Amino acid sequence: MTQFNLTDDKLCVVFESRLDSFNCSKIESDLMKQIAETEKPIEFDLKEVEFVASSFLRICLSSFQKVGVDRFSIINMGPNVKKVFKIAGMDSLLTME
Repeated sequence: MTQFNLTDDKLCVVFESRLDSFNCSKIESDLMKQIAETEKPIEFDLKEVEFVASSFLRICLSSFQKVGVDRFSIINMGPNVKKVFKIAGMDSLLTME
């Protein structure tokens, strides 16, 4: 289940468990709708995420393109997830904490 937490300064999206192709297809339209409706920076919280598929990388790129480089970040990445982003070369493109 994905949680959308809107505060005064950002939209924090909290993801859970596995972000495989099936789960990404279920959340993508809701996520893009939330991003389109807010003009705030976006933060993806991956604290509970153990696996990401290439479809999630695409979601990250789409979100990044919609809000801009200084308004998109990913936090709480585990080492296995961070490794996927590094292999894809996205660690130099996206703000990751």
